[in-house]
Amino acid sequence: MKQTEFIKDVGIYLRKSRASEETDETLAKHKDILVSLAKKYGFNYTIYEEIISGDKIDNRPEMQRLLNDVQMGLYDAVLVVSIDRLGRGDEEDSGKIKKIFKKADTLIITPEKVYNLENEDDETYLEFQTFLARQEFKLIKKRFIRGKRIGAKQGKWTNGIPPYPYEYDRIEGKLVINPDKLVVYNMIKDMTLTEFLPLHKIATILNKRGIPSPQGKSWSSKVIRDLLLDETHLGKIVYGKTKGANRNGNKVIKIPRDEWIISNGHHEAVKTEEEHQRIVNVLKSRTLHVSRFRNEVPRRTLQGLVICGFCGSVMQVKKSVRGYFVVTCVKKDRYGNNCVCRGIKEDVLIQNILDYIDNLTLNATFNEVQLEIDKLNKQYAYALKRQKETEEKIKKINEAFEEGTYTKAEFIERKKVRISELEEVKQLKESVEKQLDFLMNKDNRLCREDLKHIRENLFSLISSEEKNSLLRQFIERVVYYCKKTEPKRIRLEIYFR
Repeated sequence: MKQTEFIKDVGIYLRKSRASEETDETLAKHKDILVSLAKKYGFNYTIYEEIISGDKIDNRPEMQRLLNDVQMGLYDAVLVVSIDRLGRGDEEDSGKIKKIFKKADTLIITPEKVYNLENEDDETYLEFQTFLARQEFKLIKKRFIRGKRIGAKQGKWTNGIPPYPYEYDRIEGKLVINPDKLVVYNMIKDMTLTEFLPLHKIATILNKRGIPSPQGKSWSSKVIRDLLLDETHLGKIVYGKTKGANRNGNKVIKIPRDEWIISNGHHEAVKTEEEHQRIVNVLKSRTLHVSRFRNEVPRRTLQGLVICGFCGSVMQVKKSVRGYFVVTCVKKDRYGNNCVCRGIKEDVLIQNILDYIDNLTLNATFNEVQLEIDKLNKQYAYALKRQKETEEKIKKINEAFEEGTYTKAEFIERKKVRISELEEVKQLKESVEKQLDFLMNKDNRLCREDLKHIRENLFSLISSEEKNSLLRQFIERVVYYCKKTEPKRIRLEIYFR
């Protein structure tokens, strides 16, 4: 069992939730306490420092890096100013942290106590401290949300990053207008209300002029729509529109408008109520027009089935001026340039799809699948063999280090290489397993009867909607490749259900 007097290498973990001058001072104090502790006992130390909100490990990159290094056996102990700095999230996260430290035989040291998870009393005390930290975090979170709600009712900005063209002035404690951004905002407003340009055109103009979006990236229709509809620009504070966060699989829940907090803010408005209503009406009329158009036009045979092989967009079926239907990619890049994909007559593409289907036979399909299964089984056996060999090598490295064959530096370097190799092998094995599972359990694999059914019934059906429904029964998607510069080179990839 590892004793504190044998500690040589330690990691120091520092974390605060929100960035501010006060946070910087607090972090500096914590750093001074832990570095002084490490120097007092002659520990070699590495610092892991982050200012980040969120109780989840997935949201804390430095914590992830620390845990990875602990797993690799780089440290005898980890220093934290208090147990809750490691984590006060749910039981799954705290359990993961405890498991990693226990397996690596790594101590947790605070200025008050040394936790050795091999010791039952220490483990129990740690669990109790973690439970208290979680309860405290829940109370803090509850008070924090209550404070934001109260602030919003008083007209204060409590929503994080303010919308373009505002910035938050910490001294005045309110939103202020950035003059340069206001010029851009007014330009967007004029292009919408005066020039009546569609949103994608506005985005293209801004991108061509090199004007960065609110996130410092490219403009898009959605970014401009959200900006135009933001009621903060009316001089109001709006709080509580959604609940939850769109990360780690958690869905954002939209809250009904009558439950929002809407108050008069302390900031200056950049649009009038009349302008806002006009914006709403313009955007609404365009949405209604698109919806009505989609309802009135019958679904075409290939509608929603063909994917552009170059940009990944769903290709549209449009009627040409000459009366025939064309399958075309309408995707544009951020500068308004059209996709390189060449359009094709719908009836020509249908014939290409039927030719593709005719070339498939039952035996060929099954033989190809079986060959692929055999190939994957060999890959799986190879990956399994390499995994066992690598795990055995890691075991020998650990034994050699314990026997004094390797220095600490040699041990760390050799183990790091083998851990990396093991991760690659595991990823390969997991990928092969997924492919095998798909091929061996696909009950609805395409067969001769399916092919025959498509061929015989496609032209007997009268409406394009019926034909579309028939194809969708058996075809998941058709990926189409044909460049405008190479009109005769057509390539298809058909994925069957």
